[in-house]
Amino acid sequence: MELVLKILLIVSISIATGTCLVCEKCKNFHGETCNETQTTTEVCDKSVTQCRTTIMVETFGNISYWQTWKSCVNNPLLCSETRNMSVGYELFKKTVCCKGDLCNKGAIKLESRNRTENGVECPSCYARAKSCTVSNIMKCQGPQTRCLSFSGRIFNSTQFELWAYKGCTTESACLYRAPPYPDTLLQRGYRLYCNVPKQKTYNVKS
Repeated sequence: MELVLKILLIVSISIATGTCLVCEKCKNFHGETCNETQTTTEVCDKSVTQCRTTIMVETFGNISYWQTWKSCVNNPLLCSETRNMSVGYELFKKTVCCKGDLCNKGAIKLESRNRTENGVECPSCYARAKSCTVSNIMKCQGPQTRCLSFSGRIFNSTQFELWAYKGCTTESACLYRAPPYPDTLLQRGYRLYCNVPKQKTYNVKS
């Protein structure tokens, strides 16, 4: 019976919206999944062909803070939002994009973290300020092959806070400029620079 109701829901939405894609939509700033009360459906613009699910966890010592988003893929760069950073604390972010009405139903999981040191070292610091003073040289792990420097405002679920940090990150964070809020938590105008050790430098601005 539940399967029949889900099929009828999709059919009724499709009839009401024509050829527009329909995706699940939610924002949970305090968990790794969205429950039923946090989740709605969203009719995408006709140009949109994919839905997405994004999860992120920030870890300070033994304490982790999870966040989850679901929506239409209004900016193709959202599908490149899989990356991780170590900047004195750890940030892991994963996005899965899919095609089809309500294809982003359900939860996604982060893979096991590769903590093998890869030989790359980066200056490290973070602060709720316009800049931060380097206090440590961090040994990068797994796919973290770039050194980053970030400054800008980040949405904390109620307001934007000014942050600065330096440390290790993956190449994807340097190659693909994250779109600004509301597609991500970054306020327009942020700055992110990446250094490729002993090679060249990427310069990414919003």
